[in-house]
Formats: sequence, C-alpha cells, structure tokens
Amino acid sequence: MFGTIFDYNKPKGYGFITLDSDRRVFFHISNYNGESIPSRGMRVEFDLAESKTPGKPDMAVRIISAEGSFGGRQ
Repeated sequence: MFGTIFDYNKPKGYGFITLDSDRRVFFHISNYNGESIPSRGMRVEFDLAESKTPGKPDMAVRIISAEGSFGGRQ
C-alpha cells in the first residue's frame, strides 16, 4: 500500500499515514525502516495490519520505503 505521513509525534514515537483513499492509519516508529526521521508529507510504502483489539485503529507495519517532499529523502 502507499500513503503519505499525515503526522508524526517524535517524542511518543508514533504517527498517522493517510492512504490515497483519504483513510488514516496508525504507525509506530518500531515498524519504520526509512533512512530519515518520519515527517509530514513523506510518501511511504507499507503493509497494513488489522487491529486485534476492537475499537483500536488499524496499524501500518513494515514501512518499506520513504520518499519525501517535506524534509524526507528525495
């Protein structure tokens, strides 16, 4: 799947990715494999895992690549 990092909270180590369909998913830095710090506007490729807990958001896992236009890798 492809999306864009919508927000990233560096002190807490998590953020949200907006999918091309405008849906947002949660991600944690422990699943991030990019070479630079995640930042708003970076395009990423990732896998999506459904939440195992009802009411919790789906989560992006194994972020494969990051290409950015707002401070990310070009």
